[in-house]
Amino acid sequence: PSSDCEQLPICLCTIGNSLLEQGNPNEALHYHQRALASRQELHSSGHMYIGTGLGSIGNIFSNQGKYDEAFDMYEQALVIYEKFCSSEDLELPTCLSNMASLLNDQHKYDQALSFHYRALAIQEKHLPYSYTTV
Repeated sequence: PSSDCEQLPICLCTIGNSLLEQGNPNEALHYHQRALASRQELHSSGHMYIGTGLGSIGNIFSNQGKYDEAFDMYEQALVIYEKFCSSEDLELPTCLSNMASLLNDQHKYDQALSFHYRALAIQEKHLPYSYTTV
């Protein structure tokens, strides 16, 4: 079953996350890259999980101050999310918010706002009404 196949990349990501928490971003990156490669092999026609892997690698690059590499990962994740996520999934607005934060860190405020506005529009459209009145 495909859920069993997903156990390897999940394990690799868990190790990567633990290494990141221990302050070993380069080792963490290695495990997240292995997880991504595994998911790309499992889901050769594409899948939301590939976007998740790209986003995780983008987060590591962002934390290392490697903004161009991080933005590239987020852009690739965005393409995947736009193709494979349903309108209720929060991965798409989360990715847009990550891109906006990255641009904010680089003092590219106008560009950042455009990504924040896109994320907000998606969230307002799909969250229950009670959340949008806050």
